Amino acid sequence: MKRTTAQVLSVLLFCLASHAAEQTQQKPNVLFIAIDDLNNWTGIY
Repeated sequence: MKRTTAQVLSVLLFCLASHAAEQTQQKPNVLFIAIDDLNNWTGIY
């Protein structure tokens, strides 16, 4: 009985560790939008 419990816990820990490693490898989705009307560029200077 103890051996079966140890095997089940080992499999669960392996699955959790591999799932956590998989999540850290994914790149986040980032959208960067920059808009400028250049208002001061055409000033009186």
